[in-house]
Amino acid sequence: MSIFTWNPQKSETKATLFSNINLSEPFVARLWGLLDILKWTNYQNQKQINDAILYVLTDSLLPTHISLENIRKHLTVVGIAEIDKQKDYFDLYNHLWSAYKDRMQAVFVGTKFEIGFLFQKDKQFEQGISKLKLTFPNISESFFDSITSGKNTWQKDIEIIRNDYIQHKKIDFGIVQDFFRPEIAEKIFNIIWQSIEQIVLTFLLQEFQSQGLIIVDIPGQQRDPVMPKRYKIIPHTI
Repeated sequence: MSIFTWNPQKSETKATLFSNINLSEPFVARLWGLLDILKWTNYQNQKQINDAILYVLTDSLLPTHISLENIRKHLTVVGIAEIDKQKDYFDLYNHLWSAYKDRMQAVFVGTKFEIGFLFQKDKQFEQGISKLKLTFPNISESFFDSITSGKNTWQKDIEIIRNDYIQHKKIDFGIVQDFFRPEIAEKIFNIIWQSIEQIVLTFLLQEFQSQGLIIVDIPGQQRDPVMPKRYKIIPHTI
């Protein structure tokens, strides 16, 4: 099953292929699955949030995955020009940074879930953490530990690669060369889309209609291979 889009301007609704990336890809299925949870929240702007989550996928993560598929070919296809290899990495890291810094934040527009502090200096970051804790006291401490750890490790690396090397060439390639390897690119891709999933899920849980319902984490081996969503909503039984 592939992802399709429709042209709303046409009087006849005609499906056109939007992406060859299959819905069995975990990053597609799991972010798409968050829309099931969104339907059971009290957010008033659900359509806006829905569209913003899908935009993270279509505008950033799907193009990132295409770049990643090209990078995987570097290991098996003979004769790929070095400039083409470089472009695949540049596209991947540009799209990943856009997904995390720009597209993800659009999901929270118009709500009190403000996470812009993730991309600010340490003082503003700590202030932002404190404010979010006051606004949403039910958020677990492990969430804040996770985003703090991410900011100080892989987020800092991606920001340097994207801003200081790809965009402005402030640093030499030798500083970032380890990130121009297929296995590292794949690892970073997985870290970022799963971080987006975690942050968006935490946001949705703040307005989840928990009365009578619970969210269950489906064990990996029990997920539908056609579309392996991570979560399902079931009635709460005592």
